[in-house]
Amino acid sequence: MRVKGAVMRKVAKPSRKPSSWAHLGMWLKSVEEHPVSRLAGIIVKVLGFVGLAWGLYEIRNTVANQRDVLVNQQWDRIGRRASGNSGVGEALTKLHAAGQELNQIDVSCANIGRMSSDGSSCIGPPILTGLYLSVPREEIWPMRTVEVQFRNLVIRGLKLSGAEIEDSAIRNVTLTEIDARDAKFRNLDAVSMTMIGTLDGLTLDGSRLVDTVWQGKQGEAISLGSGEVSGASFINLSVSHQVAMAWADAPPRIIKLNSNGTGTTRPMLEAGISLILCNPDGQPQEVFERARLNMTDDRRAKCESMSLDDAKKRFPEAYVAGTMNR
Repeated sequence: MRVKGAVMRKVAKPSRKPSSWAHLGMWLKSVEEHPVSRLAGIIVKVLGFVGLAWGLYEIRNTVANQRDVLVNQQWDRIGRRASGNSGVGEALTKLHAAGQELNQIDVSCANIGRMSSDGSSCIGPPILTGLYLSVPREEIWPMRTVEVQFRNLVIRGLKLSGAEIEDSAIRNVTLTEIDARDAKFRNLDAVSMTMIGTLDGLTLDGSRLVDTVWQGKQGEAISLGSGEVSGASFINLSVSHQVAMAWADAPPRIIKLNSNGTGTTRPMLEAGISLILCNPDGQPQEVFERARLNMTDDRRAKCESMSLDDAKKRFPEAYVAGTMNR
């Protein structure tokens, strides 16, 4: 009840003193803004950056050292004598991927396999599996096997005589001065590859030899077994095979090359060697981009056969025989 004439007075609230947390915050702020603290902060940041850089340097050195150890292990494996599958193919692949030169490597039966007591024949051939020597084409043929950074790779002096190489790929690589006498390739995927050297007795079974060159010495003979030979060239070699196939617009060729650089070239079919020709309709223009030929496997390109006469009429330029001038 309000009394007339009474004066209402406002009661002042008691003032609050800063809490201990507020004092702590002010103290921390003063410390943070102090010049010495700022200098210390800069030093800590610099030391942190230096520590990070040093850590990264140590990691890089560790990785490099581990890589060197792995490379040395692969070289040791190649030089180890053992018939059968000794891991040499995988070792060569890893060395190739690491950028190592593969010149003058001897993985022949005589060097790492097992020879007869009189040394006349190979009785325990070294088996190389998973050998992938591949180089990507310039924006045309994408790399699908091993990540390497080379172009136009040339490997010299590789010795494979008497060895057995299985489930491997060699693409866009030149193998020169090679010794592949009596070597056996099974399921080789060779594309745009050149092999020059001693090839007498070489066997290529169930392999894909597309846009490849095989050059031996006069009188040497090789056997193709079954497989695809589209665009392949066989120089100075006698060739025998079982069931070979080729796209009709890219028949393989037999070339006789003289020491002065002259010679003759003709399609393999014209040399009296039988071959199954396949219709290229619906396939990419470049032979090396096409699916692998096969008679029955749905995962590969089926062969719609063409007769030699039909192939000549449709692709006359592919069946021209002639001379080669120096």
